[in-house]
Amino acid sequence: GHVKPAYLTSLVKIERKMNVCADALPRLAALTGGEAEVMKAWGEYLKLSNKEKTSLADLGCHVGAFSSTLEDLAQKALLYRLGEKTYRQCAVLAWSLESEKADISAWEKIVTLGQRWQAPVFPATGADVLALGVGAGPKVGEILSQLEREWIDVGFSWTTSELMARLKTMVQGQQ
Repeated sequence: GHVKPAYLTSLVKIERKMNVCADALPRLAALTGGEAEVMKAWGEYLKLSNKEKTSLADLGCHVGAFSSTLEDLAQKALLYRLGEKTYRQCAVLAWSLESEKADISAWEKIVTLGQRWQAPVFPATGADVLALGVGAGPKVGEILSQLEREWIDVGFSWTTSELMARLKTMVQGQQ
């Protein structure tokens, strides 16, 4: 792929505007225009560490999920799933890849979400599923994944007791 310096220039301006620490991987990703396959090839060519290659791949994988019209719950779900650092990197990168007509105030809100909202910790564990009589194995993970998706879909609003009640209902429905 061709080098796209305009995206890098845009990214650096956004980093400065948002007081975001300069980071080599989003800058490298900006030079690729956010193209995942090109990022992967550059990671190999530049002999990045495995951790750096994984981080670069994460950027390539998730940057497409970001846009200036991203709903609040979708932003929170991404922050929860990606963690604060990767979320912020993807948000800044996605903003830099958007044209000059970018909605600056919307992007500012998206980039700074991690400063205003702390992603909660999923309160259910495999032990909770096992305690309800589900046998050890992949079914435990499947149930937890489904419960976690539902919890995210309701905006992380369930209390622990509401979450455990839903877990119980799910397990009873599968027996």
